Amino acid sequence: MEQLVNELSKKSAKLQQQSYTTKQSVKDLRTKLQAELAVIKNLTARTTNVAFYSWLANENTAHSRVIKYDRVVTNIGNGYSVSTGRFVAPVSGTYAFSVTVSDKSGVGPAHLDIMKNDIEVGAVRSEKTVDMDLGSQTVVLSLKASDNVYIKNRGNHGLHSHRGRYAINTFSGFLIRS
Repeated sequence: MEQLVNELSKKSAKLQQQSYTTKQSVKDLRTKLQAELAVIKNLTARTTNVAFYSWLANENTAHSRVIKYDRVVTNIGNGYSVSTGRFVAPVSGTYAFSVTVSDKSGVGPAHLDIMKNDIEVGAVRSEKTVDMDLGSQTVVLSLKASDNVYIKNRGNHGLHSHRGRYAINTFSGFLIRS
């Protein structure tokens, strides 16, 4: 009987040690989980907004290879640069870009390329028929931070700057999801 009591005592001591170890493991896991949840909460609390809308006010800017849309209405995140005509992604993510084009009357068709890091990813064309023609294109792109998107004038045709209060040659984009 004494031997049985000794064995049970040893088993009890072993179970108590395992219980302590398990409790310590649970405590450590709880601490790690709370730290991870704090990181996730912090990341989701930071909403990244990126959006821009620009239009062409100066007809002469269209005669360069990269079109510099010189009137910026919106530039949340400061991704678009008037001086370069390029949008540089401040964060990695999925972006949507739109461009509208209207050729200058009597000059000929306008053909613009949508460029990502100097690679054509889309195009838009406007061919004057009677008075003016409009073309538009939207692309959705996956960008890494510092990738750039811009519009290139394939030819050397002029573009309408604007008609009264209406912006008719525009370039815009926004972050869908980072």
